[in-house]
Amino acid sequence: MRMIVAQERVEPNGAARQAALGLGMQCDAADCVTLADLPWRLAQGNADVALVILNDKGEETLELVRQSSLCRIPILAAGPTTDAPYILKTMRAGVRAFLDANQLTSDLGSAVEQLKLAGTLQDNKQGLLLVCCAALPGVGCSTVAINTAFALRESHPQEAIALLEAGGGVPSIAMSLDMEPTHPIGSLAEHWQRLDVLMLQQAMAKHALGVDVLAHRPELLNVPPIPRALQRAILGLVKVAYGYAVADLGHDFVSDSALALADRVVVVTRLDIPALRLTRRFITKLQSEGCSIDKLRIVVNRHGQTGQVSWKQAEEALGMSLVTEAVPDDSASCNAAANQGQPLLGAAARAKVTRSFSKLSSLLNGRKP
Repeated sequence: MRMIVAQERVEPNGAARQAALGLGMQCDAADCVTLADLPWRLAQGNADVALVILNDKGEETLELVRQSSLCRIPILAAGPTTDAPYILKTMRAGVRAFLDANQLTSDLGSAVEQLKLAGTLQDNKQGLLLVCCAALPGVGCSTVAINTAFALRESHPQEAIALLEAGGGVPSIAMSLDMEPTHPIGSLAEHWQRLDVLMLQQAMAKHALGVDVLAHRPELLNVPPIPRALQRAILGLVKVAYGYAVADLGHDFVSDSALALADRVVVVTRLDIPALRLTRRFITKLQSEGCSIDKLRIVVNRHGQTGQVSWKQAEEALGMSLVTEAVPDDSASCNAAANQGQPLLGAAARAKVTRSFSKLSSLLNGRKP
């Protein structure tokens, strides 16, 4: 059982971690985080319970506790027990139990046992986040992100699906889907610290085919990368609020937060030598920034064009296998979708390229419809 310890300053050898280890719980040094980092750390999964050490009684601290409780992981708090009104506030913020910091080991043991008896330590369901990126522009990263999201909607109609435009550069999602977001993703930057699931869902634009979209405004020539703190908050919350989320990060901004939160990092490429050479360097960069090889999925777009490098040569050049389902080259269907402002599922439902996205989404998410 893994416990995350959060406090104002990281203390890997502090009393809280020692109390967890003394109870036979798993709590590595990397499981000790600051309060500000707690929500996104819990959104990564691989945690059963969190312990928050409260030394600051400010509203910002309570808001961070509130955001963390949205991850459906039991939150315990520890601090002085002399301020009853503040204890009540923390409980209303989502804390399951308030522990006396002066007798932390005994109180923590009792609280964990109560959680076990209540059966709440197994309630740790997180959605699946696919991050789409590319080494260079023009390979169809946004096309893959958009149509994968709608393919997931078709195969998982019982799940809530989100599509995010979370990178910089030339935005294309709202334009491609003929949508005018009321709340573009950049507008959330000013209030990112207060962002919660309800605010995120209210900011989403609802597509007629059932996918919630958060994107930049259409017809913009260029947008800067969204602030890293906002990106981290949004990606963490979509894993709580949605069964599946697909984030288009483009080709120029893949942060360590996105890599940590992603369940799959989908790198889109073409089968030509310049694209493969840059993709190889891009993969090396992702790995140097902490992306495990297990998360990486290399997807070939526009497969079947004359003169392309062979599949075997591409895998040898990249040093890893490609996803077996490639996206075929079908300019007629893709142009029809672009002209109608629809995903392929809405504009060319029976086309081979549309069916390929159905198979591709199944391979990427690893869940049965």
